[in-house]
Amino acid sequence: STLGGFSRDDAAEFLASFIPKKQAHEEPRVSFLIGLDGCKEAGRVFAAYNDTPGVNRKFVKHGLERANTILGYEAFELDKWDVQGHWDAEKGCHNQFYVPRIDVTRSRGVIPAGRQILAIKSHKYDAEDREVLCRMAGLEIVDLWSSDEQYRNDVRMRYLSMEFCLIHPTDIPMDQHRSYTDLLIIGAGPAGLTAACWASQYSNMSTRIIDEKNSRTETGHADGIHSRTMEIFESFGVADEIRKRAADDIEMCYWSQNNQTGNLERKKRLQLQPDNISRYKQTLLNQGLIEQTLIDYVNSIGRVCVERRRRAEKLEIASEDADHDFPVAVGVRNIDENGIPYPGSPEVIHARYLIACDGAHSWTRRQLQVPTETKSESSTWGVIDIVPITDFPDIRQSCAIQSSEYGNIMLAPRENRLVRLYIQLQGTDELEKEVLKQTESSPQALVKIAQQTLKPYNLTYKHCDWWSLYPV
Repeated sequence: STLGGFSRDDAAEFLASFIPKKQAHEEPRVSFLIGLDGCKEAGRVFAAYNDTPGVNRKFVKHGLERANTILGYEAFELDKWDVQGHWDAEKGCHNQFYVPRIDVTRSRGVIPAGRQILAIKSHKYDAEDREVLCRMAGLEIVDLWSSDEQYRNDVRMRYLSMEFCLIHPTDIPMDQHRSYTDLLIIGAGPAGLTAACWASQYSNMSTRIIDEKNSRTETGHADGIHSRTMEIFESFGVADEIRKRAADDIEMCYWSQNNQTGNLERKKRLQLQPDNISRYKQTLLNQGLIEQTLIDYVNSIGRVCVERRRRAEKLEIASEDADHDFPVAVGVRNIDENGIPYPGSPEVIHARYLIACDGAHSWTRRQLQVPTETKSESSTWGVIDIVPITDFPDIRQSCAIQSSEYGNIMLAPRENRLVRLYIQLQGTDELEKEVLKQTESSPQALVKIAQQTLKPYNLTYKHCDWWSLYPV
């Protein structure tokens, strides 16, 4: 319960506080047992905290009873308050709130009905979280016990799975912390996770994958999946999961201005690829959902887990004439959620092979002094994902829209009623200058630019999911 109530960083700091400041190697080592809620399945978490007899709600309401006791009067009438729980999938945390059923008047104002007041946070720890927690605390897992499948799936009891870990400080001091693996993957985007899916097929090969980010991509970034990529996903058995969520990208519509009226007209509609290329069509889906599908697959195999908030800082490769089983050495440091390194020397990971999947501005590429060959047209495009409100007839089709007066637009339909717009910016009028400032009003300015290009059709939006600028 104590660990679940901490933030993940604070939980690691709390565990680390039990390690003696100085510990001679020959002295008996400190070992202790911790318990962690191991379930992150939304349905089971909901069932556990919303039991029919209401035991959990009564437990949480003890906080209000305790407040009344401290204050010396009934400041909180329990029958006017409810307890609500919500699962935060992004943070792997179940939050419980006090919620007034009616407006409640206090000396400093009114608490409106329905206002959520946080009561309890309870973080859950799957296998990946557990490894990260112990590593951040400078601990290693000696043994592990978890409730069996029958206990976890007993619908009558509706308990969460519980895991117990026997842990003690790692053998190797931080300034000498070295580890060995067959394969190290830097970057847990779609490319790195696909490599991890492949590596997880081999039980006799050790693999580690590290990434700086706190979590997978949530919004934006790349969204197109080619047919051949779908075939690769099918080899892992996850293509159907992708297709269920994705938007099909079958045809491209081409629009341009009428020379006489200046209004847009559809000029042609073409199939994007021949039918005989692949059994799969091109699809469009948020990068984060693609990543999550691959993460779920890797976790189901159980041989590889993503190590989050780990930054590679130094890369050394043994010379070609050296006889070395692990020729690649990478210095890796733990960082907090703001990207600030934790104190202490980095871990040195020795690997037989390294796969760099750390993006267009690759750190690995820079360390190896491999130049990036690019050709720039010196143009900037605004990219925005919105739920549109429009009368444009091809809003759910991929479109190439040309306008000699206002620039060009590429349009792509997405999942969950989203539409992505790529909008060419020339930087000349006031709206484009507002976009380039990258302020809170930039998304509205981007959509207004698109509205000019789309006339006589109208375009506004209900929700902006993500936006960015891309130099090309």
